Formats: sequence, C-alpha cells, structure tokens
Amino acid sequence: MLLSSGYYDRLFVKWYEVSISDDNTADFVARCNRENHLDIINDLSKEMESPLTHMAHVVSEVNVTLNKVILPTDAENERLDILVEEMGEVICAISAIRRFGFEGRNPELLLSSTNREDLTRELGDVTNAINMLTEANDVDAIAVIERADAKSENIGKWLRYN
Repeated sequence: MLLSSGYYDRLFVKWYEVSISDDNTADFVARCNRENHLDIINDLSKEMESPLTHMAHVVSEVNVTLNKVILPTDAENERLDILVEEMGEVICAISAIRRFGFEGRNPELLLSSTNREDLTRELGDVTNAINMLTEANDVDAIAVIERADAKSENIGKWLRYN
C-alpha cells in the first residue's frame, strides 16, 4: 500500500496546499497529476478510506478547473539539483579544455588529472544524475534515448568540422 505512517510531505497545486502522509504517496499523486492521469487518482481514492481520498478529489478538481501548476516534490527537486550541479561541473571542465587543451593540468597541483580525465569523470557524473531521474520516472528513459538518436541523425548537417 502506498500509505504508511511517517512524516508529512506537501504537494502544492496552484495556491492550494494539502498535507498527506508518506513521501511515496506524494510522489505518486504528483506524478499522476503531472501526467494528467486523473483516472488513477480517482480509482485510488475510491479504494482507500484515508486523508488521501479527500486530497485526491481536491487535486483532481483543482487540476480540472485551474491551469495546473504542480511544483516538484522535495525528492524531485533534489534529483534536479544534482543534475544541475553536475552539468555545471561539465561546463567548467569544457572551459578548462578550451583554455588549456585536453592534456592540460592544474599547474598548482603536482598530481592533478588532465582536463580530458576531468571531463570524462564529470560526464559520468551527469550520466548518473540522468539515470537517477529516469529510475525515479521523473523523465521517460525511452523518450530520452529516442531524442538522443534523433539528435544524432540530424546534427551532422550543422557540424562544420566532422
């Protein structure tokens, strides 16, 4: 069952705030609303006699009647923050390569890695952050792969040096 005793999470819908039990339930309801699966929420609320029943109807009614704005949960924000941080580190590694070359090193550190090694490490970290998002169903892994394939097919006409 999605509900369990525990701490409270918050789901924000427009200016409405409704407390519900259990972070997993909040993630589930937020995802159902984000993907516009009102039928799932309505079915769930019919089966359960809990605060979720009332909350699911409120969320459904708010989403139907208002332009919905559902803010990410704390868990979703954390995963997004990790991705942002790792992408920033990739940008720094690329900047170092553009300034000092792939084989350049930090001159202040005797045993520093090359800029190529730094970029490789940071790209691995970004890949991990993307995997975290896909494993949590924040983004659709298949859609990401399909987009990467489409980009791969189309980018050639814009390249000047390959």
